[in-house]
Amino acid sequence: MDVKKLWENLRGVKGWPLLLAGLLAGLICLAAPLQQQQQGNLTQEESRISGMLSLITGAGDTRVLLHYAGEDSLLGSQRKPEGALILSQGADNPAVRLQLLQAVETLLGLPQERVEIFLMEGP
Repeated sequence: MDVKKLWENLRGVKGWPLLLAGLLAGLICLAAPLQQQQQGNLTQEESRISGMLSLITGAGDTRVLLHYAGEDSLLGSQRKPEGALILSQGADNPAVRLQLLQAVETLLGLPQERVEIFLMEGP
């Protein structure tokens, strides 16, 4: 069904403005928790993990991005991640890279080949 036909059918319903306003309000209510859950484009889980990895000696500022199969943002936090991308200021140090890798493997249960670590530019 195309948008024009949908609009014509909607206009034929008695009280359509109220129905439309209700639908929009519902969408806003659904989107609000998702916006609160994200901090600077990171989910709460990613922010929490990033904060913990930043505490590793020599890691410096660290960010984590998790990948989920299908990448459905509504269900992302309820599923097990399939991959992780780590950006760290200390990633040029092999010992720090190893510690970051071990921490993410342990925390998320990911195999090494599903974790990528890259050097983050300084401030």
